[in-house]
Formats: sequence, C-alpha cells, structure tokens
Amino acid sequence: MRKSYERAVQLAPDKIEYRYALANAYASLGDFDNYLEQATVGRNLEQTSVGAHLLAAWQCILKSNWKGASDFLVKASRIDPDDSRIFAYMGAVAEGQHQVQEAAACFRAGLAVEETNGVLRATALGAGSPVCLFDEVGRAVALRIRLARMIEEQDTTTALALYEKNLDIEPRITSPEVIALFSHVESRSRSETEQLQLRNHPMLRTVIDAMLPEPSCTVEQQKIPPNAAGLLRTSRSLAAVALYKLGRKQEAAEYFCRTKGYENYARQYGVGSAYLTIIGIWTPRPVEQIAADCYREIGDTASPRRRGPSSSNNFPRRRP
Repeated sequence: MRKSYERAVQLAPDKIEYRYALANAYASLGDFDNYLEQATVGRNLEQTSVGAHLLAAWQCILKSNWKGASDFLVKASRIDPDDSRIFAYMGAVAEGQHQVQEAAACFRAGLAVEETNGVLRATALGAGSPVCLFDEVGRAVALRIRLARMIEEQDTTTALALYEKNLDIEPRITSPEVIALFSHVESRSRSETEQLQLRNHPMLRTVIDAMLPEPSCTVEQQKIPPNAAGLLRTSRSLAAVALYKLGRKQEAAEYFCRTKGYENYARQYGVGSAYLTIIGIWTPRPVEQIAADCYREIGDTASPRRRGPSSSNNFPRRRP
C-alpha cells in the first residue's frame, strides 16, 4: 500500500488526497518522520493563493475598516470558495458591526468547510482515530469557540455542545502515542534547551492555523497565537458557564475544578495564557464570579479540596 501511494505522489505531486494517503500509510508503519513530511506538504497544498487577500482583510478588521475587509474577502471567495478562513473572517467583520446572527452564520459555514477539509486530511493520527495532532484540528476548535460565543445567549444548549465537542479531542492529543511522536521528533535536537523541548509538548505547541482576527484587538495584541492548552481551557471554562446557566451546577463545578490544569501549563511555561486574556474571554464574561457563585450555591460537595492536588482551585470564593 505504501509503495502504491508513493507512486501516486510521484505521478501527481499536487494531489492533496495522495499526500494524506501516503502520510496515513507512513503513520501506520510508525515512520513518523515521513508522516510529518507528507502531512505538512498536504497541509501546505491546502493553503491557497488567497493568503494576500486574507492578510489585507485581517489588517482592515483590526482597524475597523469593515468595507475594506469585505471587499478583500469577496475577492478571496472568487479565487477559492472552499477556504474556511474566508468565512471566519467574514464572521469577524459581522461581529465587529454587532451583527450577531450574520456572524454566527459565517462561523457556522466556516466550521462546516473546515470539518469537511478535516475529513480529507484525516490520517492514522487524525480525525476518527484514537489520537490526533492538534495542528490538524486547531482551526475547527477555534471556530467552534467563536460560533458558541455568538449563540450562547440565545441557544445555550447548542453552545455547550460545541464546547464539549472540543473537549472530546483532549484525550486524543495527550495519548501515549502522541507524546511518543513528539519525543521522537525532539530526539533529533537534544542540544536544544529544556524549555524549548517542553514547548513541543502537544498541549503547549502554538497553533498558527487556529489564529483568527478579533475585532476588539489591536494589531500588536493579535500576534499571540493560541495553543492547545489555552483553547481547551477556554472551551471547558465556557462549557462550565453554560452548564451553570442551564441549572446543571454540579457538572459545572466539576468542569471549573478541572480548568486549573490548563492554567498551570500556561503559568509554568508562559505559552498561550496571554492570548485568552487578550481576546476577551475572561473580561466580559464573569467566569471566575460564576465559578464562585456555583461553589457557594452547591456547598462544598464539589470542592477541589476533596479531589486531590490535580483539581486544585484558585477561583475566588464569595462570602454568602
């Protein structure tokens, strides 16, 4: 099978399907170097000639130039209507103009396109398998968060489902197979500092593909890419808020207990924590206050003090 796909790639090197199929074959054989090479080529082939248009649109969004951004995105859609980033950027334009329903529709369309593309690039370490690389699913995770943020006030149940779909990925990126993959890659550069090696941990690696423009940010603030730990922390924290609003306070408390693990990653290694603060996840949404209210209302039945050090909680508690 591997030789057949190698021959196919030789005959049609620009065929994305062949690149991913060959990557899948290499991964199934444990040949991670060639897997990463072919998967990277396949991913690069997905990046289209609309890059210049998207960059120009991003800059317009950060300057609140909505018409300029829209014009660039319309041109981009004529070149490649299947690039999920176009819809995501359109969503940011609508969001910046407080057009909630239109923004939600754009993010929903972008997510649909990205999930379809994800099926195409699925490998033995990708969608539908027990493990995956976060680089392959990061943009879909970011899009689910953006969509959920748009609809959570009107449809909390659907928003919760989107956050929890992101959380389904967590055990797949922290599995022994994925850890072994990154350890294998790191073994070629043991002379690098320990800090750099730690940042190659699957939970700590930044994911450029998951960066999307935020209308409320400045150009400088937008330069910080997210990582898996940050995006999953956001998903779990906002899922906890949604559970609380739905009256499922015990489950919400359990989620709040578990968010601090991601916080420990960010605080210890300094990767990703600034991103969440900058994009406004915490400031406009009183996550910590809701956590405090949640623990107060249910008593100490879900108190992290009864759950061991891994569930330590640093959220402020408000006096009754």
